[in-house]
Amino acid sequence: MRNFTKSLLALALMFVCVGGAKAGNRYLVYNNGTAGTNNWDKQAIVTLNSSLVPETEYVIKAKIKVETATEGKVQPVPIFSTSENRDQWNNSTDVQYLADPVPTTEFKEYVWYFTAAYPHDKIQFFIGKIGGKVYFDDVSVKVNGGSAEFVDNGDFELPDIENWGTNWQGPSFMMETDTPNADFVLIYNNGTAGTNNWDKQAIVTLNSSLVPETEYVIKAKIKVETATEGKVQPVPIFSTSENRDQWNNSTDVQYLADPVPTTEFKEYVWYFTAAYPHDKIQFFIGKIGGKVYFDDVSVKVNGGSAEFVDNVSMTESNITNWGTNWGGPSFTRWDYEENITVGVDRFMTFSNIKNLSVDGIVSAYGAKYSAGKVVLTPITAIPANKAVIIEADAGPYAIPAINSAASIDDVNDLLVSDGSITGDGSTIYALGKKDAKVGFIKVKSGVKIPAGKAYLVITSGGARDFLGFDDDDTTALTLVNNEKSTVNSVYFNLAGQRVAQPTKGLYIVNGKKVIIK
Repeated sequence: MRNFTKSLLALALMFVCVGGAKAGNRYLVYNNGTAGTNNWDKQAIVTLNSSLVPETEYVIKAKIKVETATEGKVQPVPIFSTSENRDQWNNSTDVQYLADPVPTTEFKEYVWYFTAAYPHDKIQFFIGKIGGKVYFDDVSVKVNGGSAEFVDNGDFELPDIENWGTNWQGPSFMMETDTPNADFVLIYNNGTAGTNNWDKQAIVTLNSSLVPETEYVIKAKIKVETATEGKVQPVPIFSTSENRDQWNNSTDVQYLADPVPTTEFKEYVWYFTAAYPHDKIQFFIGKIGGKVYFDDVSVKVNGGSAEFVDNVSMTESNITNWGTNWGGPSFTRWDYEENITVGVDRFMTFSNIKNLSVDGIVSAYGAKYSAGKVVLTPITAIPANKAVIIEADAGPYAIPAINSAASIDDVNDLLVSDGSITGDGSTIYALGKKDAKVGFIKVKSGVKIPAGKAYLVITSGGARDFLGFDDDDTTALTLVNNEKSTVNSVYFNLAGQRVAQPTKGLYIVNGKKVIIK
């Protein structure tokens, strides 16, 4: 009898994913609001990574669409920004106006050829007569026939859009994705760590002022890109007060605890009694280098339900309540991915503070002990704060976060250690290896399970010390190493669709589940 089996549930029950799989296409969105009367009044501006060479022919490419059918036009205008004659309304000689097509509600690639008359260092896209949202993707500037790219991250697949901006009319802009159910976070890019914590700030404007002598609670999920000794400190301020500045012996600022964030998302909680009608929360982050991630930022009366922070989970694309200080770390809204690394043993336990979709990326299982066996059930979505088993070839994987994932409690008994769980030599099992086999091992008395790792509690008598992976059961999920078929087998994916050329993944063959590695 096998010790460890993988269940063959009905296809309809095997997968409980809510939402999409891999991160989809990302693009940049400018929110113009009401259409204007002049096309140049609102602009999407990209700074090139090097200046163009005069008398050289270049090609601009961009995929563009609009939210609502329009008669407004989009016009790229290369400019030489350090010239005194760069402004279009001053009879400028250092601006070149290119063709101005009318974009549609579907992405379409537009191409412009031009010979640079000046050492242009920016491209302004005039979009002022277009109402609503204007979408940009795959923006490129190259020498005609050349390969060197003058636009960094033009496909927007990285959370770095410092090279993009706007004009004085200021249409707001941010990253978006077409992935359904994507989970967004806010990323501040601090660059090099500073010497003062207040030099760089992430600032959220509250939707109403706090009431003095009332206790509030601030909550925020925060992580950093690189391990740091820098701290994050929320500072409620009363922005219209003359005494709001931290360097002027201010009386209208309240300094709260300043924990050191880690490279894993963690929820931080602060309680404070408002001394003033604070209308903003400044998060001091100046001594942290690299990127700082924020999510689920909330301010409420302690015990109350009214929320003082709009768009807490960053689900909505409107992040105009967020800003920065004079130190100006750039920030963007980004559909979050969690990076994991699977070792040579192919199996690992995993948990995360966010919901994640593993569909098409790695195999994940809920684990449940029953009648002397640990039954593995495939899942494609991992709910937040739930432990699962991951199976994949050794290597790194990017797992996209999603807003919601269905419960796996009926197929999963794995628990997440907080670092204080200690083996008792009897009922606690953790993933381990014995005689070159991976499975669940009874944890010896006094041995702690590291925080974030998973474990099982098996209280029924008779469970063995090692519950190994054993594939001798004819009902077991079979592991196939690079084999497509034996005798004209017919392969179906887990949606019941026939697959002519199966690749790596999980399939149904002759009524049994098969993994092709």
